[in-house]
Amino acid sequence: MIAPLIPVQYFFDANDVEGHEVKLKIWLHHVVNEGFYNDQRFGPGTLVYDYEPNVRLLEALYLLLLDQEDFGKPSIAQEQLDLERQKWDWFPVVLTGKELLDPYLVIKASFDEVKTQAFRDYLAEWLGATLCLDAID
Repeated sequence: MIAPLIPVQYFFDANDVEGHEVKLKIWLHHVVNEGFYNDQRFGPGTLVYDYEPNVRLLEALYLLLLDQEDFGKPSIAQEQLDLERQKWDWFPVVLTGKELLDPYLVIKASFDEVKTQAFRDYLAEWLGATLCLDAID
């Protein structure tokens, strides 16, 4: 397995897409509202366990993008895509057919809009803000 795929696999082994989305929404809520993040069962420290995989995912996707630019994009057959659509519990319905066949388009567009270091800085800022009583400015 390509080394950058390990954090991607870990990220999706930890939770499904909807689960990660729920955690990010809760996290964001505590960034922009008064009060700090405090998991009912484990306290505020669990937020670090959400922060780390997100940062690692961003770094891994950036490395995969660089690798793709150096070696060319992998070819994905429509048949493979149709099979995955049937097997996956969650299938990305908001992507275009072109994006489904070449997911690097989505990754590239994301990093064109927000640079890798900025993503990491935002997540670090979110982490600090969610552990404070006051909302972020």
